[in-house]
Amino acid sequence: MTQALTCQDILQSQGYQIVHVLIGTSRQRQIPDFFLTKISAPISCYRSPNYIRDKQDRAICLGKSILFGAWRIPLYLWELHRFQQIVRHVQPDLIINFYEVLAALYAVVCRPRVPMVAVGHQFLLLHPQFKPPTGNRMMLLLARFWTHLTALGAHKVLALSFYPLPPAKGGRLIVMPPLIRQEILQQTGQPAEDFVLVYLLNSGYCVDVLEWHRRSPQLRIKCFCDQPPESLQIPANGAVGFYPLQGDGFCRALAACRFLVATAGFETLCEAAYLQKPILVLPVGNHFDQEINAWDLAVNARFGTAVTISAVVDTLNHLPAPQEAKADFQEWVLQSRRLLLQQLQPLAQGNRISV
Repeated sequence: MTQALTCQDILQSQGYQIVHVLIGTSRQRQIPDFFLTKISAPISCYRSPNYIRDKQDRAICLGKSILFGAWRIPLYLWELHRFQQIVRHVQPDLIINFYEVLAALYAVVCRPRVPMVAVGHQFLLLHPQFKPPTGNRMMLLLARFWTHLTALGAHKVLALSFYPLPPAKGGRLIVMPPLIRQEILQQTGQPAEDFVLVYLLNSGYCVDVLEWHRRSPQLRIKCFCDQPPESLQIPANGAVGFYPLQGDGFCRALAACRFLVATAGFETLCEAAYLQKPILVLPVGNHFDQEINAWDLAVNARFGTAVTISAVVDTLNHLPAPQEAKADFQEWVLQSRRLLLQQLQPLAQGNRISV
């Protein structure tokens, strides 16, 4: 969602108008308040395919996710009809699809006259020079199939990446810098304070954060997650704090922290790399997209270290200083505005854009 906000800021600075926003929702994910506050267009929510998490909120149940998605196919077909109604009503000049498979299927089934651009880090999987993780070949094939599906109907596919690669697929696939929000770009150069920032996609890992503090009592920890559990027994000395996701509060904490420990969400890892923070990355269980992000960060980009939950405390004590490569990453990120406009402006025949 931060990518959409950054894209909005870049486009509005050039006189474009965001006329409508469509957001896929599920029972297990809430739209963060900071997004609702900062997005400047009317929002419509729709039911979209999503992962089902286990009861402990620690891992993805892949089999259940596939079966539940198949059972809801009639509902998703109805959502395509809603897409068509909204597009006809708002009449955008360009549609930007942030890795939403229903938007791609809408473009294929309904064939709107409006051009579509697909944006997402996952599209790097389609690049012939991308080096994926070795091991689970079946999951890699499944991830590439889903990504091919999500790219359908797009005139351009913009693959956000930690590092540059040449265009591919006859120029349709363009590798782009990450879209990092302005609040982060303005935070460079701040002195680090003595605390560890933790960002968790799933709140089931909060108990592990308390275990890290128990094993290493000198650690001061600020943990941001989707929905912090109310039943946690938090130390009374204030050394560990849990906070709901909030845009400005997280940005300030990221700029001030000494280390980042995070599940492998692409945007958070990019923001930490831009601020040259040492990064420990924890892929969510059975979440192959996060496994790819962790691999790409640690092996291809060499910006951080991928670890298991149990190894966090020991690894924190031996983290290397930020690599010089991250300075090159800052230069890469600062090209995002120019390169994004370079790809979108030829396709937008007017100034009305829907995301």
